[in-house]
Amino acid sequence: MAVVYAILGVWGLAALLGNRRFMTRLVWRCAVCAIVPAPLLIYSAYVFATNPIMSAWVGQNLLPSPHPLHYVFGYGLLATLALPGIRWAWRRGQRAAPYLLLPAWIVAGPVLAYLPIGVQRRLLEGIFIPLCILATQWRDPANRLFHTEEEIAALDWLNAHAADDAIVLSEFDTGNYLPVRTSLRAFIGHGPETIRLDMKREQARRFFAGAMNADEQRSLFDTYRIRYIIFP
Repeated sequence: MAVVYAILGVWGLAALLGNRRFMTRLVWRCAVCAIVPAPLLIYSAYVFATNPIMSAWVGQNLLPSPHPLHYVFGYGLLATLALPGIRWAWRRGQRAAPYLLLPAWIVAGPVLAYLPIGVQRRLLEGIFIPLCILATQWRDPANRLFHTEEEIAALDWLNAHAADDAIVLSEFDTGNYLPVRTSLRAFIGHGPETIRLDMKREQARRFFAGAMNADEQRSLFDTYRIRYIIFP
């Protein structure tokens, strides 16, 4: 939890610097995230401070960080690949603070690794998560990591107004996310779970490209009982 607190703090500072304004909504979200687990953290600290067995264990549970060059060799290649993703997230973060969370985590990592406590190495273990996400984000623009606010709003509207299990025709990426956000069914989505994916994907491509005549469109809708369409 100490790692979470540090990341939240750096994230809030990054949001303040990037947006040039105090973001009340973000502060409240971070506060809730910090307050909910606080009782467990306080209790654990009390136990480790008062229980002689636990205190003895803490005294011998020493995991110091190695020389910084070890981290350079261990994380250097991944960090280099993540640099374009860090710049991308920082630019997007000027408009939407959530994008700043991953760079904030990376900035906080090296500081946590050398705090004057006995378990320094443990505090850096999770940094693989933001590094891997940002290292892969920029390599294939078609493989989207984030969904736009407009797409999420459309899916939320469908979830609130459409009948459960209604079938939705969309592009593959939207269809892949649709069952996560709604109680609807995707015409195409998750590869192994879409029967005859190649055929259906071609049908969707032809429909959105305007290559189907009216009879073909009607046949597509009737055959698969399509009720809604999300245009790209």
